[in-house]
Amino acid sequence: MKYDSESDVYTCANKRLIKVTYLKRKQIKMDTYEVQVYKCESYNNCFLRGKCFKGKNNKKIECSKVLTKLRKRSQDNIKNKVGILLRMNHSIQVEGHFGVTK
Repeated sequence: MKYDSESDVYTCANKRLIKVTYLKRKQIKMDTYEVQVYKCESYNNCFLRGKCFKGKNNKKIECSKVLTKLRKRSQDNIKNKVGILLRMNHSIQVEGHFGVTK
């Protein structure tokens, strides 16, 4: 499934547009954030429906822009040179401690 950031629309394998239908708020502990809910207008007569999803209703995608940005930033931090060095040092220090206790 492809996403077009300019028009804020997903495109399914059958070239149908999946647009934002409504926004809803979710809460994790004390933080609240908005989630965009994307739905296709109709999957009637779609020959790829069985491959796309198994539900009886139309496909629904929930996406949070804030969480997507945070996830990307986290991945960038892990994959840069400093992140690789920190992960390597962490694995050495933790394994060393368990080796001594055995």
